[in-house]
Amino acid sequence: MLSDNPFLYRAFLPGRGGRWRQLMLALTGPLILWLPTQLATFFNERFHSDSSVRLSLFAYVAYLCIRAIGGSVSKISQERERGSWDLLLSAGMTRSRIGWGLWLACVLPCCLEVALTLPWLLGNVTHWLPLFCLFLGLALFYTSLGLYCSMRFPTSLRAAQISYGWLALCGGGSFFVWLFGQIGHVPSPMRDLLLVGNPWALVGNLTDRPGDLDWLGLAAHWVGGFGLGLALQRQLLRQPGRSLWRASRRRQAQENPLLYRNQFESGWRWQLGMAVAYAAIVLAPWLSLDFRKDGHGHLEETSLVFCLMGHLCFWLLRAVQSSSHVLCREREQGTLEALLTTPLSGSELLRGIWTQTVAPASRQALWLAPLLLVPLQFRWGDWFLLTVLTQVFVWGWGAVALAFSLGARSTVRAFQGVYLSLAFVTIGTLVLDISLIGPLSHYNKPLLSLINPLLSVLLLGLNGMDEPGLLGYCWVFGLLFHLGLAYLGRAYLRRRLA
Repeated sequence: MLSDNPFLYRAFLPGRGGRWRQLMLALTGPLILWLPTQLATFFNERFHSDSSVRLSLFAYVAYLCIRAIGGSVSKISQERERGSWDLLLSAGMTRSRIGWGLWLACVLPCCLEVALTLPWLLGNVTHWLPLFCLFLGLALFYTSLGLYCSMRFPTSLRAAQISYGWLALCGGGSFFVWLFGQIGHVPSPMRDLLLVGNPWALVGNLTDRPGDLDWLGLAAHWVGGFGLGLALQRQLLRQPGRSLWRASRRRQAQENPLLYRNQFESGWRWQLGMAVAYAAIVLAPWLSLDFRKDGHGHLEETSLVFCLMGHLCFWLLRAVQSSSHVLCREREQGTLEALLTTPLSGSELLRGIWTQTVAPASRQALWLAPLLLVPLQFRWGDWFLLTVLTQVFVWGWGAVALAFSLGARSTVRAFQGVYLSLAFVTIGTLVLDISLIGPLSHYNKPLLSLINPLLSVLLLGLNGMDEPGLLGYCWVFGLLFHLGLAYLGRAYLRRRLA
C-alpha cells in the first residue's frame, strides 16, 4: 500500500525546488535545539546547564506544533478551492485509501523530522525517552488536527483559524487559567489538570521529573492523533465529496465582495456583541477578584494585570482578524484585478480598504474605552495614555495585516505570517530578553521588549512598577514602533495598489 500510494510519492518526491524546502524543514528543528545551548556555552558556562536546554526545548515545541499544523491545514481545503478535490474523488481510488494516504503523507515527514532531534536529546536531556515520545505525539496530534480541520471546514482560512486557535487555547489559555486558579486558591490537582494539554508545560515537567498527569498528557496526544485520523476517515465516508465541493462553491458564489468588506460595519447586533464580549473579557477578572481585597480596600494588582492583558489581546486580535484576509480573498475570488483596473488612485483604494477594515476596530476601541476606567480606578491620566496606545497598536497591526493580505499568495499564508509576527513581538521579545539576552550579556533591563505592546500596557496600568524611567522608554519606543508599522504598511499598500 505504501509503495503505490500517490500521496506519499508526492510528499517524498516533490517537484523541482521541493527538495530544498524539505531539507530546510528537516534541519530547522535540530538547529533550534542546538543554537541556544551553543550560544550559552560560548558566552556563559553557568547558563548552559538548565536554562539554555529549557529554552531550546520550548522553542522547538513551538516550532513543531506550528510546523505540524502548517503542513496539513490546507491539504484538502485548497484542493477544494481549486476545484480539483472532486476530480480526486472520481479518480478510481477508494475513500479509505485517499484518507489514509493524505494522513500518512502529512504525518510521516513530520515524524521523520522529529527523529533527527534524537541525537541532541541523548546528549543534553536525562529523561530523553518521554520527551521523544511527546514530540512524536505532538507531531501526530497537530498534524491530524490540521488535516481534519482542512476536511471539516470549506476554506483554508477557517481551518487555519480553528487549528491555531486550539493551539493558542491549549498553550496560552490553559496557562492563564492555571495562573488564575493559583491566585484564587484552587486545589492543586484541579490546577495541574488544566495543563494536561499544554505542550510547553508537559515539556517542562518531563525534563525534570515526569508525573502521572504528564504521562496522561503524553498519552492524550497519541490517542487524539489517531482519533482524529479515524474521524477524518469517517468524515470522508459519511459526506460525499461532490456535495461538499458544491456547497463550498455555492457559498463562494453567494459572497458579495462589497458586502464582505462591509461585514464589520453591520448593524446593532454586531456592535452589541462586540461590546458584551469586550466587557466580559475586561471586567470578569476585576469582578471575580474584587471580593479579595487587602486591608486598605484596594484592588489587587493581579486582577488589573488580567484586565489589561484581556484588553490588549482583544483589540490586537480584532484588528488583525478584520484585515488579514481581505485582499487575499479578493484575489482568490478574482475581483482584485478588477478593483485595481478602476480609475481610483492607490490612495483612494487604500482609503476605502482602511475605512472598511481598520477604522471600525479603531472606532469600537474608542467607544468602549470608558470601561477601562473601572479596573484603573478612574486614574484619568493613565486611562488617556492607555487609550492612545491602544489606538496606535490597532493602526500598526491593522496596516501589517493588510500588507500581509496583499503580499501573501493565499489567505492561509497571510494568516500565518501576521499571527507569527504578532506572537514574536508580544511573546518572543519577552522570552529572548528573559531567557537569552540577560544571562548572556548580563543586561537585566528590557531591550527587545521595549517595543512590546504587552509590556507597555502592563507598566502603564501598574504605575510603572516603581520604575518610571522604564515606563517612559517603553511608552515612547512602543508608540514610535507601531506608528512606524502603520506608516510603512500604508506606504507599501499605496505603492502596490497604484
